[in-house]
Amino acid sequence: MPGDGVQVLWPLVLGPIRGSYFLWTAQTLSAREAQDLGVVNEVLPSDCLQARADEVARQLLALPPLTRRYTRAALGHRIRRLLHEGVGYGLALEGISAQDLPNQAEG
Repeated sequence: MPGDGVQVLWPLVLGPIRGSYFLWTAQTLSAREAQDLGVVNEVLPSDCLQARADEVARQLLALPPLTRRYTRAALGHRIRRLLHEGVGYGLALEGISAQDLPNQAEG
């Protein structure tokens, strides 16, 4: 039972139908598939990661501090609200559903 926030984030990122599908099937994605679905923006070889991260950091640091702060607040507001609404309930359901698991000691 996905209750730690993924039940909120996957449908948000992938859309309600595809996000629910991924949660039901526990499908894994390769990096390229994640990029094709819009889950990640870039896929790079490991030896290029630090240079690209530094480039993005410099780009963000070039913005005025208040612009960075309030853009982050605005972009994160919806996600924080949805997580606040969904995580407690999801964790409760996850805990209840754990009672349904086979007893490992009896196995």
